[in-house]
Amino acid sequence: LPPTAFAPVVLAEGTPNPSFVEISLEESAVFIEQDGTGILYYGREGCPFCKLALPIITKAAEDEGVLIYYIDAGRSTIDNDDSVTLNNGEGMKIYQRLFNLLVSTFDIRNEAGEPTFSIPLVVGIKSGEIVGHRVGLPDSFKMVDESSRLSDSEYNAMYQSYVDIISAVEN
Repeated sequence: LPPTAFAPVVLAEGTPNPSFVEISLEESAVFIEQDGTGILYYGREGCPFCKLALPIITKAAEDEGVLIYYIDAGRSTIDNDDSVTLNNGEGMKIYQRLFNLLVSTFDIRNEAGEPTFSIPLVVGIKSGEIVGHRVGLPDSFKMVDESSRLSDSEYNAMYQSYVDIISAVEN
């Protein structure tokens, strides 16, 4: 996927983030299936966990000089022309395809033990193979309310995991 085909993601504050370009859920599935290489970040606007992860992945991307493909997991449409939705058969097929590519690879499960898709999710892809991933925030972090912040050690652990994912893709 050529980065020039996408506009930079705009942060909540209205500032463009040049480390990110947005692609659709469908494009992320095609990226993996067609042996793409890069970093995929699945999140959504308004997600409190994503808000905490975003500055960390941004810093890692800037420090390492890489571009991150952002996929808005909160969109009801999963293609670029907004004609395919999660509510129609074609959309569910694409979502299931992506779900199988990602979730089955690293076995993310919900509290009931069922496979699930969780965000924030950062995935390193090299020639179509998943070479690293990070789901969510550190287990030690407890979200009390919107003002909750990561400790320095939690921040540093996340930062290092993102750098490790980037390194696995680049090496």
